[in-house]
Amino acid sequence: MRIVITRKFMMYFLLAILIMVGMLNVSFSTGSLEVTALTDKSYYWLREIVNVHGNVTFNDEPVHEGLAAIQIENPSSTLSLRSVPVGAVPSEVWGVEILSLVPCDAGGNPKNNFKRGDCAYFMVTVRNNRLFSNEVLITISIYDNDTIPLKFTSVKTTIDPEETFAFMPGLWIDDWASPGDALAYANVLTDWPENEGYPYSPEKQATFGITELDESVYGQGFLETPLQAPNGTFEASLRLSHEPRPGLYFVYVTAYSQGRYGFTATAFMVNSTYPGSPPPRASFVYEPPKPSSGMEIEFDASSSTAEGYGDSITSYAWDFGDLLNGTGKIVKHTYSDEGNYTVVLNVTDSEGLWNTTSRIIRVKTIHDVAVISIQCLDMIYSDWSVTISAIIKNKGNTPETFNVTAYYNNSVIEVLTISQLSAFEELTVTFTWDTAGIIIPANYTVKIEADMIPDDVNVTNNNLIYEPILARMLGDVYYDRHIDIYDVVRVTRIYNATSTEPRWDPQADLRPDGQINIYDVVKVTGIYGLEY
Repeated sequence: MRIVITRKFMMYFLLAILIMVGMLNVSFSTGSLEVTALTDKSYYWLREIVNVHGNVTFNDEPVHEGLAAIQIENPSSTLSLRSVPVGAVPSEVWGVEILSLVPCDAGGNPKNNFKRGDCAYFMVTVRNNRLFSNEVLITISIYDNDTIPLKFTSVKTTIDPEETFAFMPGLWIDDWASPGDALAYANVLTDWPENEGYPYSPEKQATFGITELDESVYGQGFLETPLQAPNGTFEASLRLSHEPRPGLYFVYVTAYSQGRYGFTATAFMVNSTYPGSPPPRASFVYEPPKPSSGMEIEFDASSSTAEGYGDSITSYAWDFGDLLNGTGKIVKHTYSDEGNYTVVLNVTDSEGLWNTTSRIIRVKTIHDVAVISIQCLDMIYSDWSVTISAIIKNKGNTPETFNVTAYYNNSVIEVLTISQLSAFEELTVTFTWDTAGIIIPANYTVKIEADMIPDDVNVTNNNLIYEPILARMLGDVYYDRHIDIYDVVRVTRIYNATSTEPRWDPQADLRPDGQINIYDVVKVTGIYGLEY
């Protein structure tokens, strides 16, 4: 039997020997670039910061512009993958590049904030600028506010010449994740660094918010690639979780600079014991975020952690600050009077260790109604029927009854009464604007305004404006102030289309009744040749 010993096998064999003799902080380099990679320690415990750093040289000179891909593998899966600068980020035209990384909802709509325990989606778009197909590895790593890696995902695909590819995975935010501004990193590589794959281009970053409650706001949106590092060096850090997998962690690093590549690997250990047995961490959230007296409040301690291998939390004890107590991971409580109450949670783990945390709960009746959004066509006709939709929210904690008025410029379109809108609830309302008699062509402004209610804490959010809305003659579909063949074609080319079809064009629905039919054709042909 013939045994083939590869360069990579030899590297891992030597690493294993050094691990057994207690020399973890070493690395080996292959390729035209000389690459070293080290960690600041050989052994780590839970919640410690792991720093990976190194040097990249060519002919013994530090590299001034380059990229280093850092892949960290725990004993069972990929923990993280980053592409960081070596010196400065190279200033070149990338054959394959990441165009954008956007936190979003399941429908691909941008979204900056996600609650702990919910699913967050991330849309990364990659373009192949080359004239030939390229196989790519696309990865996404997300970190919480404590720089702890939460989730990692990847996909391998082939992108055709001058085409783009969109990858939108859903990643669950753990209950124990630290709330606040969090980071997502997207990378595109030729292959895994452990297979000596290197970055096609710099990584993209995006911040998003990990929230405790729906009312919490974090997230700053898109960020550019990080600042440069000193010449010939690279660095990246992360923090281990409260219960990282014990064992050997491999670190694979590939470097790229001016068409040259290099590879190295190192390793570190994560211990399964912690000096002194750490106590648990107590943490809780509550909903609704703005409770009133007589309202049932749910207190949830699922974000508490045992902070030790094999440990578990065995008891949750609550002091609600009104001389009443409770037990359990999730409990409900109602305050009979307004006021500020200090709620204390005590958690005990299976080793008998305990810890507490406290929060002040403000119980007060709050009145606040708001106009959240408006939807309306940007181009309308005279003698037409325009639908305007608006989302109204009761941001207070008691039911409210009030009027909502729609205006165009200073003229009233319609007044609707909203009756007993529940606390924290949203409602979509629809107005119909009869545009008979409006001046054309002209731009208009639509305003939706909710009446001020007694003791409204924020009157600035009671109205919202949508503009500009261009009005022109009914039948001028093409909008050139001339009813001609272009308008007829735009209507007839989607004849029989309905508003539920992708080919639907609302500007061609001249009647309007949700479908393109003979009535729409007659509307435009009946004034054929008219100018205004």
